[in-house]
This record gives sequence, structure tokens and C-alpha cells, in this order.
Amino acid sequence: MKIYVQSRKQMFIAFDKRAAYMPDTQKILADITVLKLSDGNCELYGESWNKEVSQNEDEL
Repeated sequence: MKIYVQSRKQMFIAFDKRAAYMPDTQKILADITVLKLSDGNCELYGESWNKEVSQNEDEL
């Protein structure tokens, strides 16, 4: 992460579990995060991609 921070280029990095990383890395992520997606209406496009939704045959 320290190498990424030194770069002047824009980067996109995906993390699933921030708490699994060292405190130094967590601080860097907190300081440089521009966009954070999460459950509770913070998903990209308004819905979670990994949750299955049962469909009623009438809706098809």
C-alpha cells in the first residue's frame, strides 16, 4: 500500500475485509478512499450483485 500511495496515478483497488489488514494499511485506506461500496443502499447501481433474489414466474 505504501508503494501505491507514492504513485501519482489513479488506481482502483478492491478489498473485502479491511479489518484483515495491518493497522498501517487500514489507516492508508481510510485516508485515501474516495469511493466505498457496502450494503444498506451503498451498493453500485442500488443493489448487491451477490444476493440471489427469487423471481415470481409472473414477473418474468
